[in-house]
Amino acid sequence: MQGFFCKGRCERDWCKANDDVCDCHAVLKSRGYQVPLDAPSAFARAGAAGWAASLGWEAASIPGWTPLRGEQLEVRPSSLAGAGRGLFARGALPGGAVLPYAGTLLTFAEVCWTRAPTPGMIAS
Repeated sequence: MQGFFCKGRCERDWCKANDDVCDCHAVLKSRGYQVPLDAPSAFARAGAAGWAASLGWEAASIPGWTPLRGEQLEVRPSSLAGAGRGLFARGALPGGAVLPYAGTLLTFAEVCWTRAPTPGMIAS
């Protein structure tokens, strides 16, 4: 199933199409695109301290992939009670904007259960 069907899906929307049907990382790499490492591969290569830096996300060349620069973002206190600090865009971001998550690798369940939700927080 990684043929024509996945090629079109992966070139239109790498993140949305990367599912149980299409391995967009493999499809795009086979078509000559420069893709970043996936998180488990980066972790295996560089360990807990260096996995984020080894992703290669800034150099990736994928349709619709626009790596963000540090000056486009800022960290500041969140307006959500108990949420601490958050990452915010300094202005409108282009479609396809991406940035890596460089924190501790967590599953969705771990994120949901690491602390009790506080009033005003929204789970999606």
